[in-house]
Amino acid sequence: MQLNIENSILPLPGLEREYHFYHVSDAHFSFAEENDTEGEKFVMRRDAERYENHPDNVDPLIAWDALMEYLKNDPDADGLLITGDIFNFFNISTHNKIREMIAACPVETFYTPGNHEFCNPMDVANTKELQAMMHPTTPETDIHNIYHRYFDEYMNGNADFWVRDFGRFLLVGLNNESHDITPDQMARFREQAAKGLPILLMMHVAVRSDAYIEVIKANWVGLNMYFLFENNDSPMNKAFSDFIRSPEGNVAAVIAGHVHASHDGEFEPGKRQLVAAPLYERYVRKITVVPC
Repeated sequence: MQLNIENSILPLPGLEREYHFYHVSDAHFSFAEENDTEGEKFVMRRDAERYENHPDNVDPLIAWDALMEYLKNDPDADGLLITGDIFNFFNISTHNKIREMIAACPVETFYTPGNHEFCNPMDVANTKELQAMMHPTTPETDIHNIYHRYFDEYMNGNADFWVRDFGRFLLVGLNNESHDITPDQMARFREQAAKGLPILLMMHVAVRSDAYIEVIKANWVGLNMYFLFENNDSPMNKAFSDFIRSPEGNVAAVIAGHVHASHDGEFEPGKRQLVAAPLYERYVRKITVVPC
């Protein structure tokens, strides 16, 4: 199967060599086994029909397998960047399958979650194991704490915030699936920015720019604020948005997904934003980080 690979060149100062990353988002995988609930099987069948009945879509597993073969044949590949919604809904079968897929990836993976990773199984799939872990009389149980037991292991140890130091730049993964930044995330990001290195910031939900708003308008009815990180006026979100746009934030690029359309443009003068279209549309972005 032929992948739709879009190339983006990202210049960074001080590099001693080029870096080659592949970026995917919004695969919306769903799997169900024989002993799963009827709700889980229903969602799996519904998703399969969506790919089968749309001429521009493919089963995301087929696209993933094609990408794995592509990566095996690229000796220069430095990593695979995954910006969320690889799950369509969380259940144990999907978790186990995706964990196996990531473990078998021929290059290092860098994964930050999207809103579908934290999709509530009580609403979607009636997932048995997660229900058993939640006390039925305590609806205030933080479902995110339950999911972290699964996600942290293949999201570099902490699904909410992780850092990979490449020596001359930092790759930072931040979970903004709820469209909110926590005080802990803000504090940890400031610590990384203080190192003075360029930052490639991976988030599921992208930030506002005039060009990106036009992409949203072209793909959705009107301007849907749900597809912007700054979809509310909380002080923490505004402080984070202002900081990553400032010189002190040291963000060279935001790498995101969520809107189901590709975009390569500036969100602030001198600061790039790279948004991936869905993997089920065969879309993969190759980001080549070059010295400047």
